[in-house]
Amino acid sequence: MGSLPTVIEGPPPPPPPVSREPVRIGGQLQAPALLKRVDPIYPYIAQAASIDGVVILDAIVDEHGRIQSVKVLRGHSLLAKAAIDAVQQWEYEPLKLNGTPTAFELTVSLWFHFDDKQRRRS
Repeated sequence: MGSLPTVIEGPPPPPPPVSREPVRIGGQLQAPALLKRVDPIYPYIAQAASIDGVVILDAIVDEHGRIQSVKVLRGHSLLAKAAIDAVQQWEYEPLKLNGTPTAFELTVSLWFHFDDKQRRRS
């Protein structure tokens, strides 16, 4: 009878690399609590021109809950800078996935509503 070949097992394969990319908030993944919110300052030039509307931003929040970057997805250019300036000051509770603080990405919508009565009082 022949002998069976000896099988030598090596160490198990390494675990897949952990992604350091921000995770997208949505579906089953909820954004952590917003700890600090700064409202945008309605630009006077936009008020004078009777411009209102929504500014939609894409924000990346780091693993500590601080805004890392913001970009405009949609909105009037006279309102966009005020929206970015405000959101850059926001702070979130850190997001933890499997106990590990993780950066995340979310969409933020800010409404600017023109009130003609308020302007006439000024």
